[in-house]
Amino acid sequence: MKYIGKRVPEIHGWAKVTGQATFTDDLRLPGMLHAKILRSPHAHARIRGIDVSKVLQLPGVVTVMTGKDTPGIKYVAQVSDMYPLAMDKVRYVGDPVAVVAAESEEIAREALSLIEVDYEVLPAVFDPREALKQGAPQIHEDKANNLVLTIKRDFGNVDQGFAESDFVFEDEFSTQAVPHCNMEPRSSAALMNTEGVLQIWSGTQSPYFVRKEVAHVCNLPISHVQVMEIHCGGGFGSRSKYCEDEGVTALLAIRTGSPVRITFSREEEMTTTRIRHPFNIHLKTGVKKDGTFVARQMDLIVDKGAYCHYGPAVTGYAAGTAASHYRVPHFRFTGDVVYTNKQAGGPFRGFGAPQAIFAIESQMDTIAEKLGIDPLELRLRNANQSGDTTACGWQITTCGLEECLQKVVSSTNWQEKWKAEKTGRFRQGIGLATAIHVSGSNVFPDGEFSSIEIKMFLDGQVSVYKGSGDTGTWANTVIAQIVAEELQLPMEKVRLISMDTETTPQSLGSFASRVAFEDGNAARMAAIQLRNYLLESASARLQVPGEELQIEQGQIVYQEDAEKRISYGDAVFHSPRCVGHLLNSFYQYVPNTVRLTPQGYANVSAAYAFSAQAAEVEVDTETGQVRVLRFTVAQDVGKAINPIAVEGQIEGALAQGMGYALTEELIVDPETGRVVSDCLDRVMLPTVMDIPQEQIFLVETCDPEGPYGAKGVGEIGLNPTAAAIANAVHNAVGYRAHKLPIEAEDVYYFLHPEKR
Repeated sequence: MKYIGKRVPEIHGWAKVTGQATFTDDLRLPGMLHAKILRSPHAHARIRGIDVSKVLQLPGVVTVMTGKDTPGIKYVAQVSDMYPLAMDKVRYVGDPVAVVAAESEEIAREALSLIEVDYEVLPAVFDPREALKQGAPQIHEDKANNLVLTIKRDFGNVDQGFAESDFVFEDEFSTQAVPHCNMEPRSSAALMNTEGVLQIWSGTQSPYFVRKEVAHVCNLPISHVQVMEIHCGGGFGSRSKYCEDEGVTALLAIRTGSPVRITFSREEEMTTTRIRHPFNIHLKTGVKKDGTFVARQMDLIVDKGAYCHYGPAVTGYAAGTAASHYRVPHFRFTGDVVYTNKQAGGPFRGFGAPQAIFAIESQMDTIAEKLGIDPLELRLRNANQSGDTTACGWQITTCGLEECLQKVVSSTNWQEKWKAEKTGRFRQGIGLATAIHVSGSNVFPDGEFSSIEIKMFLDGQVSVYKGSGDTGTWANTVIAQIVAEELQLPMEKVRLISMDTETTPQSLGSFASRVAFEDGNAARMAAIQLRNYLLESASARLQVPGEELQIEQGQIVYQEDAEKRISYGDAVFHSPRCVGHLLNSFYQYVPNTVRLTPQGYANVSAAYAFSAQAAEVEVDTETGQVRVLRFTVAQDVGKAINPIAVEGQIEGALAQGMGYALTEELIVDPETGRVVSDCLDRVMLPTVMDIPQEQIFLVETCDPEGPYGAKGVGEIGLNPTAAAIANAVHNAVGYRAHKLPIEAEDVYYFLHPEKR
C-alpha cells in the first residue's frame, strides 16, 4: 500500500506549529462581546436574590444574564439536572450563577465584582458514602439519599461460582478525581446570523451533540443551530457530548444580538469543568487452585459530583470492562452513582476502565502471589481468545492479548527481573497489567454510525467531509490516508472539512475510540464508491470494459493499451452522476452491533482492542519516592494505519497513566468544597523531565471488520498503566497500593511503620 501503514505527517501539523491554526480564542468577529461567568463561592446554597443594578451602570457592560433570564431548560443527560445558569440553588463551588457580556474581558471581569448575590448557605457533603446516609444534605430535591441511580449487572450464577471456587479473594480499592488538563482551556463563541441561525465555534469532540444540546437549552429548532469548524487543543473526553459554556455563550448571543465569546481561565478550567470520577471499589474474585477464574463481583460507589452528565454511562462501561477483562463465566456488578457537592465528573479517556482495571490487575498479582503462580502465567491462563463471548455479551473477533503479553515479557527479561532479590536503598521492581477496550460503542439512543461524504473536482482534487472532530489525535490525517489510498491520489490532493454541522454528514463524534474504526470504514467505502463512479465514467468514455481499467495517480488507464487513458477530471466531467462539475459519493457506516440493553448484555462494539504493559520502577526506601524507569507496551491495534499516530497515542497515554498512578489529584478542601489544586503545578502533571524510556510494539491482528483490519487505539493505552506501576511497586518493596495516587508517604510508612 502507498499510504496505509505508512508514517504520514499530520496534515494540520504545519499550521499548528507555526501558529496559523485558528482556535476559538483566536476568533475576532466584528462587534464581538467578551463574557465572564460569576460562580458560586459556596458548595451548597439557596439563591435568594441577585442584584445586577450596579453592573449595568459600568461603562462597557452590554448585558447581565442570570438563570431567570434563560428559557429555564435543563441540559439533556441520562438524568437531566443542570441548567446553563443556576436557577434557585448552587451545588458546588464554581457553579455558574450569572454571566456578564461586555466590550472587553477586563470590563467583564470587573463587572463580576459588582453583582450582589444573596445566598442562604446550606450544609454540604463531599464524601459519597456520607452522602448516601440518612439525614445527609439533599443536593437535588428529587433524589433521596443523593443517589442518582444504581446500575446492576448479573450474568451467570455468581453465588454458585463462588461456592465452586477453591479460593475467594476480596479487596477494597479507591481512585481519585483528576482534571483533564487540556492544553487549550475551554472556549466558545456564538453568533446569531442574519438568517436566524445560531452559529457556534467550539473545539468540541462531538459537534452534533453540541448542536442538539444548544438547540434544546435555547429553545430553538435544531435546524437553526450550526456548529462551525475550528481547531481543538486537546479533549481526552472533556469536550465530548456537550460543554456547559456552549449553552451560556449561545444564550448571550441570542440575548444581545452580537457575537459573544467566553474563554475560561486556567483556574476555571481546573475547577469547573468535568473530571475523572473517583471510584470506591469492592472486588471479589473466585478462583480454582490452578488460578482459573470462576466468578467475579464488583461493587462501586461512584462520586458523581454535583450533576449527572454521563456518570451512569461511565459506571456502566466500567461494568462491561470488568465483565470482559479475562475469561470470567459468572459476573455480578452494582454501581451506586452518588451526588456530592463537588465538581461534576464526566467522560475521561478510558471512560471508567482505568479505575476498574486498576482494581482487577492489582488483585491479579495478589491472587498469583497467594497461589504461588507467576503473574504472567495467571494472565495467560485466563486471557481472552479470538471467538470468545464475554460474560456481558462482547463478541471478540480477533484477540492479540497473548501475543502482546509474550512480546512484553520477552523484551523485558520479565522472569529475571521479577524474581530478582530486592536489596539496598533504591529497589527496582517490574509489574504487568493488561486491558480490553471497544472500537466504538452502541449505547446511545442517537444510534451508532459514522458518515463520510467525498467530492471530487474537475482538477482531481477531493474534499472529504467528516462530522466528527479531531482533538489532536491525527483523526483527520488517518481519514485522508484512507481516501488517498483508495483513490490513488497524493496526500496533498485530499482536503479535510470536519465538524461543520451544516456541511458535514452526521456522526456521533470523536470518543469511545471510534473514529479510525467507524469513520475509517465510512471513508473507505465512500472512496471505493467514488472510484467506481470514475471507472464507470471512464469505461463509457473510452468504450472499454470497466473491469479492465485501473487507476494510477490521477489517471484511469486501459490495461490492454496504456495509450487509452483519461484523467480523473475528465472522468468527473463526463460522468452522468456529475452535478455542477462535482462528482459526489456518500457512505454511512453502521457497525454490526447491538444496542446495550437495560440489563447490560449486548455486543456493543464491532471490534475489541487489547494491550499489555510492563512498568519498571525504582523505589527510594528512605523517602518512599517512586520513579518510573521504563515502560514496555504491546498493543493489539488491528492494523496501524499510521504508526506515528498510534505510537503518539500510546506515548501520551503512558504519560497520563503515570500521572494518574503517582502524582495527579484534584484535591478539594474537606471543609469548604473549594478545589485546592486549581492550577497545573498543583495537580502535579508529569513533564518531559519525568518521562521514562519507552518501547512500543504494535501487534497487528487485522480485524475483519476494521478498515484494513484497524481497531480503536485512542483510549486503551491509558487503561492498564496505573495498575502496571502499582504492581511494579509491590514487586520492588512489597507495598500493595489500594488507592491512587500512590503517595511516597504511604510507601515510606509501610517500610518504616515504627516512624508513624
